[in-house]
Amino acid sequence: AAAASHEEEKKKKKQQQKGQQQQQQQQKKRKKKTANAMQFAATQRGGPLVALLSWLKSAAHGGDASPLGGATSGVGDDGREERVWDGESAARLVREVVGLESEERVDQNCKILWKLRKTLIEEGLESGAVRSDTINDLEAILVKLRYLLQKDAAQHYRLIAVGPPKPKKKTQRRWQQQQHPKKKTTTKTQQQQQQQQSS
Repeated sequence: AAAASHEEEKKKKKQQQKGQQQQQQQQKKRKKKTANAMQFAATQRGGPLVALLSWLKSAAHGGDASPLGGATSGVGDDGREERVWDGESAARLVREVVGLESEERVDQNCKILWKLRKTLIEEGLESGAVRSDTINDLEAILVKLRYLLQKDAAQHYRLIAVGPPKPKKKTQRRWQQQQHPKKKTTTKTQQQQQQQQSS
């Protein structure tokens, strides 16, 4: 009888250990799911906004604008250089550079922002009435990019990369002086003085 009760206790302990291991595994799986759910899909250029900003910085300064093709160049009313692409190129930018392949992907990213806001409210870092401007701005950008993925969007939108403003006259003169400094001219008296100092 003692041996039988001892074996039963062993079985109970094994079952308890198995139950604890299963619970730990389930918790790990949940953590992985939540971690993946709170991450934006990234491309080789980085996350959606980082990729978009780096591309705009390059394109606006006349640099590499791949994977988009040639653009029509011009000058705006304020004298700043502009590069203009059609709506199809704008949609391609959203898909290939930003990494938002479809409207469903944009909706998933918006849900991530909503979860983030809910977490901030639960942690007491944000109230239900006063919303974070950063999250609002991100959501607004995603919604605007979503329009470019809709059907017939190419007919209604264009992509315009505007260059930096031209420097004012004073700063332009300084810049020219820095790029092309004047050569120093020495008079005969200065040359004599230099020879005397060297001797």
